Amino acid sequence: MKIRPSCNGSLLALAALSAATLLRAQFVTDGDVVKLDDFTVESERGVSYAPPPTSFAGKSAVPLEQNPQSIAIVPEALLADWRPLKLEDALVGVAGVAAGGYYDDWDYLRIRGFDVTPNDTYVDGLRSGAGWVAMNIETFGVERIEVLKGPAALYGSGSVGGLVNLVSKRPRAEKFTALELSVGSEGFVESTLDFNRPLDAQQHVLFRLVALARDRNSNIDYVGSRRVHVAPSLSWRASPRTTVTLLGSYHESQGTLAWPLPAEGTVLPNPNGHLSSDLNIGAPDANATVERTKKAGWEITHEFNDRITLTQALRFEDYYNLGDHFLYPGYLDADKRTLYRYWWSWDETAEAVVADTRLSARFGRAGLQHDVTAGVDYYRREHHGDFSYNWTDGVPLDLFAPVYGATLPPAADAYSSDERTRLTGVYAQDHLSLAHGVTLTVGGRYDFAKVDADHEQAFTGRAGATWEFRPGLTAYASYSEAFNVQAGATTAGDPLAPETGNNLEAGLRSHFLDGRLNTTLAVYEITRRNLATADLAHPGYFLTTGEQRSRGVELDARFVPVKGWELLGAYAYTDTAITADNSIPVGARIAGVPLHTFNAWTKHTLQSGRLRGFGVGLGASYTSAQDGDRTYTVNFQLPGYVLWRAALYYDRGPFRAQLNVTNLFDREHYVGAYDALYVGPGAPRTLRLTLGWKF
Repeated sequence: MKIRPSCNGSLLALAALSAATLLRAQFVTDGDVVKLDDFTVESERGVSYAPPPTSFAGKSAVPLEQNPQSIAIVPEALLADWRPLKLEDALVGVAGVAAGGYYDDWDYLRIRGFDVTPNDTYVDGLRSGAGWVAMNIETFGVERIEVLKGPAALYGSGSVGGLVNLVSKRPRAEKFTALELSVGSEGFVESTLDFNRPLDAQQHVLFRLVALARDRNSNIDYVGSRRVHVAPSLSWRASPRTTVTLLGSYHESQGTLAWPLPAEGTVLPNPNGHLSSDLNIGAPDANATVERTKKAGWEITHEFNDRITLTQALRFEDYYNLGDHFLYPGYLDADKRTLYRYWWSWDETAEAVVADTRLSARFGRAGLQHDVTAGVDYYRREHHGDFSYNWTDGVPLDLFAPVYGATLPPAADAYSSDERTRLTGVYAQDHLSLAHGVTLTVGGRYDFAKVDADHEQAFTGRAGATWEFRPGLTAYASYSEAFNVQAGATTAGDPLAPETGNNLEAGLRSHFLDGRLNTTLAVYEITRRNLATADLAHPGYFLTTGEQRSRGVELDARFVPVKGWELLGAYAYTDTAITADNSIPVGARIAGVPLHTFNAWTKHTLQSGRLRGFGVGLGASYTSAQDGDRTYTVNFQLPGYVLWRAALYYDRGPFRAQLNVTNLFDREHYVGAYDALYVGPGAPRTLRLTLGWKF
């Protein structure tokens, strides 16, 4: 049985489109005629998957070709062609990124074998956020996605695996309105608006409004969701050397959560049979969640002269999250069919302020060209949560003949929590251009971290070199460090020292055929140290003696044989191991990390004739088997799988139509797991038809 979400989202979409009409009436007069030339349309529709020459993730204007660390970019054109609903779906084509968790609506990402969400997801170069950013990312509001692989030494506390940076859509110096309507499997309905206007004849003031409303069901019984996302932005060129951009957004998601399934009956045998991926093991009449995020901020750039630039970015965030009587798996009875579940509820609020101010200077000295960046960033978060739960009285459910509507036991306990986080860092980097195509990059950062009463200080550094030894061929090598504040306490009651880690990396980049063939080949070894591991002599306490290692090979490639035909490929070999721990077997692989991942995608669009603008896309992704139990108490694996995706496009003049199909052959698969009770089934075949009009 399925339930249909409310149509409020669609009504809000109509309201957003009406607002667009009003705005258009306000800013367009009879004499205001702007010709939208072919180049503008082509760039908006994203003919090419080529990345921009630089990235936010580098914190400087150093070209990607001269950055001695692997940075992958998912461009706007690919996001438009794939139309991913989740961040992890957008990153499936990036080598070294393993996606897939155990909650259907949450994003789980591992870069080079290590978890990076939610704390390592950035928006416009700033740490985000006030809440669980992994739950509320809306990819329609994103212009591109940047993945920095390995420690982000200039960013402060974070994963040794790297970070993900989302670049928001922002105003452009052109005039357009784009409307789209999408319908698809499981009652999917979505309306979007992208409205952009210069507000003066000189194009000194630019405005953009991005809005979305979505209703969707799920293949899982009793699961559905609604989402509204509105993001206005305004850019003002105050002077020839000063630009101010205001960025805001409102995001709200409501729905019911789909829980994972037990391993016995999915990836392990169960004497009672095989569990359907449609099974809801929660409480359909109670598993409601509301998540709301408000953001407002600015980016200011001022050029003192042709060599020195000051940049400041600041954002305020307000977050609210409510969960009502969620039933989650507690234990599986000996009959292997009766699952006992516990319930808990939560009501959370959080506020955050994050800022980054930096000075960039470019100058020559003693025959060397310097690109220097120095700055300070700040992050403050106030979090409050009220929780109630019953972890004693299990609520039974027959997995093979489920009957819902059980009376929930009363709350057994409740508690409140308050957390104050302060992170301040000072950083500097010098990128030197030498003779014979050689560059050197040296940088470092000193951090002051405070979580409640815990004070920590740490220095992280990076150093690397690139050498363009032949035109179009650049070799690089680098060393970078990371630290990460972690929760927990020692037997003496002292907070745990931060995790530390380092990355050794070498690679080769190619840029041939006037940019039509681009590859990045990287080899690396990452060591993660000072992990919290159980103090076996004192249950409930920890020691920082854990260590993990990841080494591997990655290849990202893009090739354009002829105009209108593009091929993308990505392969990663990720060899991970537990090298020291008190409770996890030494030598075991890190759970949730496949040894091999591969992705290929091709799109061909006809460039002439009556069918000009018609295109076909086809791709496949392979994920090898991965260990499923992160508690390392039950030995099981998630089987490897291959998923296919396909798309049809027609893009002619102002009209665009596309049909996207994911999991083309409806392959049953399991994308992630936490333990023997938390195995996440992947989505079945889904279809989505989108019709768009741009004027």
